[in-house]
Amino acid sequence: MRIAMIASCPYDPNQGVCGATLGVANGMRGLGATVDTYFMDHYQLFAGGRVDRVLFPWFVAMNRRLLALYDVLDIASGDAWVLAPILRKPLLVVRSHGLEHIAHKERLMEPSAQYRRLGWHYHIYGGAYRLWEVGLSLRSAEIAVFLNNMDKAYATSTLGVDPGRSYVVPNGLDDAFIGRPMNACRLSSHDGVGIAIIGSYINRKGIQYSVPALEAILRKYSWVKVGFFGTGCPPCVVTRDFSDAVTSRVHVVSSYTRQQLPGLLANYHLQVFASLSEGFGMGLVEGMACGLAPIVSDASGPIDIVENNQNGLIVPRRDAASIFQAVAALLDNLSTLQLLRERALASVQGLAWRSIAVKTLEIYRRGMESKGVGRARLGSRSDNGKEEQEERRRDAYSPR
Repeated sequence: MRIAMIASCPYDPNQGVCGATLGVANGMRGLGATVDTYFMDHYQLFAGGRVDRVLFPWFVAMNRRLLALYDVLDIASGDAWVLAPILRKPLLVVRSHGLEHIAHKERLMEPSAQYRRLGWHYHIYGGAYRLWEVGLSLRSAEIAVFLNNMDKAYATSTLGVDPGRSYVVPNGLDDAFIGRPMNACRLSSHDGVGIAIIGSYINRKGIQYSVPALEAILRKYSWVKVGFFGTGCPPCVVTRDFSDAVTSRVHVVSSYTRQQLPGLLANYHLQVFASLSEGFGMGLVEGMACGLAPIVSDASGPIDIVENNQNGLIVPRRDAASIFQAVAALLDNLSTLQLLRERALASVQGLAWRSIAVKTLEIYRRGMESKGVGRARLGSRSDNGKEEQEERRRDAYSPR
């Protein structure tokens, strides 16, 4: 089975969409499939910004080799709408990495001043044209893949996507995060407790609600520290949102590689994940795999991962008081915190990329059978053999 995975994002294995694309691609390669990946670096005229994102679907549609070389085109939502009407042979799979329509609805619920600060370009593109692209891509797909059940339900009930061609497939974890041992040391106020926030320091991640809650926690509990990991901004941008009285216990890591994260989280015990909208939450499950008990908002992705009072706690979105109360409840009962840590660790062990790849390939097979192509064999090659492989090496941007 020959597969092309395409997404209009820069090549960076440590970032969400690219990292997830490479993760499932490598998982399928391990099962014998031939998979090539194409990112913005392969199709761009400028610096990969807004103009290139608008042009990206057109560049994909004009690449005739995609139609000739592959059995499956797995394309990120919004990037397939030009290609879909002319596509005949390859199976078209449109993959949502977090439904933009739900993210847009959440932005509309924020204070009007924050919405206006998004700028004119958002109101023209991100909040309008991009939503149209995504909706058309998903409706045109022979298979639509979503990261969570809420996204799928919205797409099928509101956007007109066929439920019979829609699937939920979560993201996975690198092998380095599977089977990690739990830190056996007992939690105590004497040794201190670390609270981690993993992800970009942006409003969509709920920082305007988590930061006030964490400020109050640091003032109440002198033995607690807070760490921000992967903020994408200088440390001063984060620390200036805290009072001088607590900044000495606020640690910021602007960026990291996935291999570094377990070491960075070695002295942390719980995480706050207060996103307003989230397709999945790679930082969430990676933190859980490192033994962090999660406190999450009731956003679409996290509620598929966390079961309240079982492997973490769920709080309402936009509720700083609830975040404070949930964190305080665990700090006041460290045995419960330890129990949730153990359950969180156990609950993500089935998310290895190989398992995600098995499910993905089975969905491809179903789609190809429905299309009338027949049951494809893993690792199959066309009759052109060497010539086709050489052409793929020349044209595919596929770092391994």
